[in-house]
Amino acid sequence: MLTDVRRTNYKLALKSALYDFQSARDFYREACLSAGTPMSRPLILTYVELQALLITPIAPHWAEYMWLEVLGKKETIQNARWPEVPASDPVLTAAREYAKGTSSNITSAEAQAAKKMAKGKAAMFDPRKPKRLTIFVASEFPEWQNKYVELVRELFEKAGLGNDKALNSQVAQIAGKGPEMKKAMPFVQALKKRLVAGDEKPEAIFERKLPFSEVEILNEMKKALMKTTGCKEVVITVVGEDKTGLPPMAEHAIPGSPTFLFENIE
Repeated sequence: MLTDVRRTNYKLALKSALYDFQSARDFYREACLSAGTPMSRPLILTYVELQALLITPIAPHWAEYMWLEVLGKKETIQNARWPEVPASDPVLTAAREYAKGTSSNITSAEAQAAKKMAKGKAAMFDPRKPKRLTIFVASEFPEWQNKYVELVRELFEKAGLGNDKALNSQVAQIAGKGPEMKKAMPFVQALKKRLVAGDEKPEAIFERKLPFSEVEILNEMKKALMKTTGCKEVVITVVGEDKTGLPPMAEHAIPGSPTFLFENIE
């Protein structure tokens, strides 16, 4: 039992056990609806059971009702043990966040075009007419990033990344005063943020390999994207070194961060 009241973290517990948990449920439900896939009954019941256990200290009467009447348990929830769940799978977590972020970016772009049309402004496509969505997936990282990855790796292995001044100074020396500086600094800071967070192994960050197949995830998302955006077609285009004939936004795609294009079709 915790004796230090400062370690109880009531606000964080409420956020994680209720709001974040409900947000995960909502994301799963919307994903199933968009894809036309039935929700898993065992998973739903597991969610109800875990939520009842987590909410017991805050709403014991509601938890007791869910435990006995909905789940059909034989004993009061007050005698139940605290839930034990397996460790999360980092690959599945990364794939989920990728799908969630990509879907959000695509639907936001379509909504933005609709707002422009409503205000009488020109848009790249008419969201009210039949349209195609093309997603550009990069097969490799841009060459210019390699030198900054090696810089961050060297500093991280030698003395850590606590000194922003020293890091920024070396980035400036490599990038110079040209246009590369504008993209080098945010890239390096993003690398540092991932390393400091500690959610990923440093070697995985430096190797820059996605733990999942980007193309496979996007193919699985096709049906849902067609439903949420109203597109007649969803095309996935893998972008390599040769970008001849591709639209400008294809050049900005990097592994884990695809770019996309809406266009009207007949």
